[in-house]
Amino acid sequence: MPISNTIPNTGKIHTIIKDIHQGQGSRKIPALLDKIVKEFAIASRKYIDIVGEAPYGFGEMQLSGLLVPGLVKHADAFLSECPILRKNKKTKIDTSGRVDFWIRYEDFDLYMEVKHDYDAFSTDNIKDRVFQKWDEANNFQNSRIKEHAKAASVNPDKVYTISLAVVTVYDKDKDDENVPSYKYEEMIQIQKNYFTNLESPKPNWSALWQPHDRLISNSYWELESNYQYYPGVIFLAKIQKI
Repeated sequence: MPISNTIPNTGKIHTIIKDIHQGQGSRKIPALLDKIVKEFAIASRKYIDIVGEAPYGFGEMQLSGLLVPGLVKHADAFLSECPILRKNKKTKIDTSGRVDFWIRYEDFDLYMEVKHDYDAFSTDNIKDRVFQKWDEANNFQNSRIKEHAKAASVNPDKVYTISLAVVTVYDKDKDDENVPSYKYEEMIQIQKNYFTNLESPKPNWSALWQPHDRLISNSYWELESNYQYYPGVIFLAKIQKI
């Protein structure tokens, strides 16, 4: 069911939830992701007001840092770059690795991989590398930690993996005096395009944050021949019970 909320001076958030495994975490884990996105938006607003640039315009490592305020505020405990063993499907041999975030939320253990990419506002096509990163997070990284994730948990029946893709939407314009207008409904259509067309597996939760017009106009990047604006950030997750 789509839900829209407004954060004063920060922007609008549009959430989609569909086909989440029914169980003890089917409401609580999406609710945690909702809270993380809200704090992501608030932290980004504060950064823009001080620095004058969009922090979600950088790479994956910087963007992952914007997820931390929500974890600090709402998780019981968490660790970034958490060590974990992964099982090689062919050799059956365990190899050491890391998962982007281990999160204890109430009595759930969550293992979250984060991927980041960009999408042009003016195109409907999803980049091949977005599909590749989505596949890597779901079918290579998270799929290989299940045995050890359950073994390490004090509540092995409450262990979930989360594959989280974050897509920064950008737009280029030659004018810095008249900022382009971005309709909320247009941004929602971009979100729905991702939610519908990502597959193997399909996401079952998504959020769109459209920054307040003031934030969009105050955080553009000046390039050699034009200006780059950031009218939205899309979050897509596959929440899976192990």
